[in-house]
Amino acid sequence: FRENYNISVKGGQAPPPMRSFRESPSPHIPELNPALLDAIKNVLKYKEPSPIQRQAIPIGLQRRDLIGIAETGSGKTIAFGVPLCHYLLSLPLSILQRVDHDGPLALIMAPTRELALQIEVEISKLLSRQRIVRSYAVVGGQNIQTQAQEIRRGIHILVGTPGRINDCIEMSYLVLTQCSYIIMDEVRLHPYIDESGD
Repeated sequence: FRENYNISVKGGQAPPPMRSFRESPSPHIPELNPALLDAIKNVLKYKEPSPIQRQAIPIGLQRRDLIGIAETGSGKTIAFGVPLCHYLLSLPLSILQRVDHDGPLALIMAPTRELALQIEVEISKLLSRQRIVRSYAVVGGQNIQTQAQEIRRGIHILVGTPGRINDCIEMSYLVLTQCSYIIMDEVRLHPYIDESGD
């Protein structure tokens, strides 16, 4: 199945790729939350998973660390967004209701404001069929006080650029007391790091 979709996996014991969004590829992997399935089908209009989604979503649903490499336009945002949203929707309401005081439960960082805003749009679509979990983007070029007010209202998934996230932390608009899920999109290795593993 991996060969059919040009999927390669390195390191660790990866679960089988998913054949469809509705079918769990293994008894150890939960079925997706109904609100997510509804959004995938009726809002995002996905008929079947892309190769990166087929393999990354099952790994993400196991809450394992993952580095995913795929071409632009291959659906990477949904590949990391589905496991994240599923995890948050499975949390007790008592935890979800503390984000106004203890800060977001998840952080997604992107190198540019355009990419951060684009990610937030896709995450919002994933969350559009439920009313509890909220996402929000903090980026430069927008009023930081307005962003601080939104954060104080309670955000579950904060998307942003490293500079603006750091500004919010330094100005005490943002705390990461209970943040346990971090995604870094478009990560590039430092030019002085030896990629050969030596």
